[in-house]
Amino acid sequence: MDHTTRAPRWLFAVALLLVLAVAAALRLYRLPDLPLGLHYDEAANGILAGEIATGAKLPVFIPSYTGKEVLFFYWTALWMRLLGATPLALRLSAALVGLATVTAAYWAVRELLHGYRGVSGIALLAVAFLATSFWHLVLSRYGFRAVTQPLMQALTVAALWRGLRLGGRRGAFWLVFAGPLCGLTASTYLAARAFPVPLAA
Repeated sequence: MDHTTRAPRWLFAVALLLVLAVAAALRLYRLPDLPLGLHYDEAANGILAGEIATGAKLPVFIPSYTGKEVLFFYWTALWMRLLGATPLALRLSAALVGLATVTAAYWAVRELLHGYRGVSGIALLAVAFLATSFWHLVLSRYGFRAVTQPLMQALTVAALWRGLRLGGRRGAFWLVFAGPLCGLTASTYLAARAFPVPLAA
């Protein structure tokens, strides 16, 4: 039996929406003006995403600038197709990934601790910290590819644990779905190469 909390579910839904609203405000306010100017890595990322947006290059891995994983650049290229090759498109793509990560983290915590009393409150507290965390806020406002790694890791963990919990055909679907998510994690940032180690443990 799932003893999550005695508080009404709607209360947690409202609280989660408030956390997401704070996360969105912190990540979207005065984009792309803040932080001031473009970091030189951002400028390089904008060039690479612009090449994908125009169809000039469609890489599986980017060897330029000591090598870069491609997931962030294809995502940014989509926004550059919509908004042009601008700093706004570059930083907005990162901000939206950051916002999605807050939501994915809530799901991941719920799956990791499913069945434990107070899981809704724990998940809410976890994402509240993430929504206001300085390190994640910085990544969400700069056009750096590293922002995609926490998102894909959270989605992988959530899908994997859901599959293990459900079992049977439903569980098999989520386990199979976790495979591509884990594979896409390798296309986020070089630190993701260590991700299979804690998963295996």
